[in-house]
Amino acid sequence: MSFDPVGRQQAVQERLLAAKRVLEGAGIADAGLEVEMLFAAAAGISRKQIVAGYDSDLSPQQAEVFQNWLQRRCDGEPVAYLEGWQGFYGLEFEVNRHVLIPRADSECLVDSALEFIAPTAVACIADLGTGSGCLLQATLSQRPNCRGIAVDKSADALRTARRNAAHLGLTDRIRFVQASWLESLANNCLHAILCNPPYVHPSEPVGPGVADFEPTMALFTPPEDAYSEYRQVLKRATDVLKTGGRLFFEVGFGRAQDVVGLSEEAGLDLIRVVKDLAGVERLVELQRN
Repeated sequence: MSFDPVGRQQAVQERLLAAKRVLEGAGIADAGLEVEMLFAAAAGISRKQIVAGYDSDLSPQQAEVFQNWLQRRCDGEPVAYLEGWQGFYGLEFEVNRHVLIPRADSECLVDSALEFIAPTAVACIADLGTGSGCLLQATLSQRPNCRGIAVDKSADALRTARRNAAHLGLTDRIRFVQASWLESLANNCLHAILCNPPYVHPSEPVGPGVADFEPTMALFTPPEDAYSEYRQVLKRATDVLKTGGRLFFEVGFGRAQDVVGLSEEAGLDLIRVVKDLAGVERLVELQRN
């Protein structure tokens, strides 16, 4: 039996090139990268193996999955939902259409929380609108003595967060609560709150595929009040936070100072406003004194 690694590698490259052309025809900007990601996911390998010259083409079943994903990507569905995973803070989180796709911009919330919570601290942290659980679970992964409360109105989102916690070995340190914001939490129980509420006005432009595929409830504000969800959180923030406890709010472009004003009216003191990797004011850090 002959063995032709060059021919096998050529077959892989031809499949990748043909798929790249399909995505380019649909206007996908990073077509080459995305094709490699989808091929790797379909084949059950890492993208690094493709870059290194992977030479085993897809099986018929894998090829069918790959072609299905290409069509769905052409229709605008994000790669993260097709693969089913998204990296965040050096960890991998399961994602689906019930949860927002974690974004690098949000990592500044984890950075700031870790600056506030000492490595050996024993603290309770709530993540409001937890979604995939990425904010809380990334934080807990760095603070082994802390515990968390993951809050979300969506039962499907909480199921996703539970699976991620099990994957990361954090289940025993997290209580999952189906509720709206802080309504079900006891007074004076939290050292820190992480919150990425909906802050996109329905009239604002969003990236390709975002409005069509990511959960509307987690993205968009009511048309009449861009700060509705912030107000809901702030109603009870001073009650549930311990003295000296902090609230870490993610905010949309151009909204930091308005959120600061609302927070100060609610009795919280501003610690700082933090910019994300793109230089946008992304985090408002507040304290109960």
